Amino acid sequence: MKKRRIIISLIIVILFSAAGFFITAVIPAKFEKNDIRSEFPLKNETEYDRENVRRYAEYASEYLQNDTFRFLSSENGDSATDCANFVSQCLYAGGFKMTDEWYMKKYSETVPEIKRTTDKIALTLRRFISLSFDLYEGNDYTDTNYMWTYTWSCAGEQIDFFEDNFAEKTFEVNDFDEFSDIVKNENIKTGDIIYQSVGNIHHVVIVSKVSDDGTVYISSHNPPLFDCEINKDSWTKRGFSGGAVILKIKDKLP
Repeated sequence: MKKRRIIISLIIVILFSAAGFFITAVIPAKFEKNDIRSEFPLKNETEYDRENVRRYAEYASEYLQNDTFRFLSSENGDSATDCANFVSQCLYAGGFKMTDEWYMKKYSETVPEIKRTTDKIALTLRRFISLSFDLYEGNDYTDTNYMWTYTWSCAGEQIDFFEDNFAEKTFEVNDFDEFSDIVKNENIKTGDIIYQSVGNIHHVVIVSKVSDDGTVYISSHNPPLFDCEINKDSWTKRGFSGGAVILKIKDKLP
């Protein structure tokens, strides 16, 4: 009889715990209001603000971590490094709005730790239940202050999302001469994006300046670079030996 009572008590505890977990998981989380617009105000709400992209790239080259966005690093246990995260921030600074598939959000200070942890555990359960590990949400456990998506933080997933939503044209180039021709003929400019490399995306940078003679300067994270010149000599040194995919970003915001 005593053993039976213990079993019943355990079942009740498990049921209550499970109910508490699922209730916690379905309660909408509160996130901080993104305040980047106060420091980097847009000229208007309809056009991609390429000058703002440049200003933000310069700022983020010095301040890797800020109050709005988390700096992603494998040294901190993150599954992604910061290249795609940085580029997403630049596009956001230029006026593109976060979506359900493309975002990085910081939890409100009022959200308890148990809610943040529950959200991450619930995402893992969703993956196992659906037998799919391709859900777009990121799921690093090293920092429960933020939630973000793979399309925001991983170059391979990001390029597909950007091509479908933000890009006007896409160009694949195999060497510097092809790259230089595309830059001049297609009017590549500040705020456009370059992925490395063709067929095996592993890194992404953003164009922070194009001079009158067509010289491209890029900015990136990991390592942080601002206005780094790309020329025939630096093409391979900067990681473009496998070619590049250039995304010409739309001037009109969706």
